[in-house]
Amino acid sequence: MKKFFYFVFTSCLGFILANVVIFGFMLFIFGAAAGSMGGGGQKVAVKKKSVLKLDFSKPIPEHSNNIPMSPLSLDLEAAKTTGLYDMVRSLEMAKDDNKIEGIYMDLSGLSVGNATASVLRDALVDFKDSGKFIYAYSDGYTQGAYYMASVADSIFMNPVGNMDFRGYATSIPFFKDMLDRAGVKMQIYYAGKFKSATEPFRLTEMSEQNKLQVREYLGGLYDVFLQDISEARNIPKERLHEIADGYLVRKPEDAVKFGFVDQLAYRDEMIDLLRTSTDTDEDKGVNTISMDSYATNLKKKYGGDRVAVVFAEGNIVDGEGEAGSIGGKKYAKLIRKVRKEDKTKAIVIRVNSGGGSAFASEEIWREIELAKEAGIPVITSMGDVAASGGYYIA
Repeated sequence: MKKFFYFVFTSCLGFILANVVIFGFMLFIFGAAAGSMGGGGQKVAVKKKSVLKLDFSKPIPEHSNNIPMSPLSLDLEAAKTTGLYDMVRSLEMAKDDNKIEGIYMDLSGLSVGNATASVLRDALVDFKDSGKFIYAYSDGYTQGAYYMASVADSIFMNPVGNMDFRGYATSIPFFKDMLDRAGVKMQIYYAGKFKSATEPFRLTEMSEQNKLQVREYLGGLYDVFLQDISEARNIPKERLHEIADGYLVRKPEDAVKFGFVDQLAYRDEMIDLLRTSTDTDEDKGVNTISMDSYATNLKKKYGGDRVAVVFAEGNIVDGEGEAGSIGGKKYAKLIRKVRKEDKTKAIVIRVNSGGGSAFASEEIWREIELAKEAGIPVITSMGDVAASGGYYIA
């Protein structure tokens, strides 16, 4: 019996000690992550003849470091992500920075929404006024990546890469027949004929209202897409329509033939071009600086009167929420705090959300109403999506 209690005691003690060690390790990890996410990090020196490299392999949040982080992730660098707002400010800074010779965009991993792409592209158009070069390169161009690349002075693609240019489309799967056969009856609540998110569960095809709204927004996006590329590449809009409808760009050589790409090149050839463009010696490497590093040099500017910018990004959830989400309680307190500050003369709410909790949306909506009643102008700026609860607070 003594041995039994001995083994029980030692097992419990071992379990407790193991949990203490794990808990301490997790505290260390989260502490380091929090430190890396606060204040933008230490400033990184910019060398002369530098090229600002835009690598789009990571997601671009609206606000820096505002991305969900897995509690099991040990990659602290993944938490350091320059947001759209700071990227635009960084491009404005690079425009007048005499140490920055130009911009090199690697678009191989680009995956952003139309609004994000449009904001970045406008900032790059503004950068070009400096007379500095912008080069774009990719192993292959999706339509979104090419839209961004079209602003560049010169566009390059891998000789065995591919380019997708065939217009906009959408497809929606419908599940009602399957659910009927399985004997499943969905309990669906929706308001209005244009609230189409639940159609796949209650219809067997798109309603006329949904066809109308999808046609309208896709047509509008496609028109802007073609117009901007037409102006940047000096290709008539009608000709772009013909190329897309005929799916004429099928090989890398076709991209050059139709004026989409200036040159097919391997990455080592791109490095040689950057070396030449920056007048860097052949035996030296090109000075490149990433956007994350360059953004550490941004300065905070506060005047007397202020416009408060509230970034409402991610799913709308009850309570405080976490990074990459919109906690109703947290955001209500934030807007209330801003509203009560005498220096606040206006509030801009940047919404990038597909919605979520109706209760949390109502909490945020109420504080916005109180700000308006206090005489503070409230302006909404919509990001890639502002749907359901996201549009409700907008």
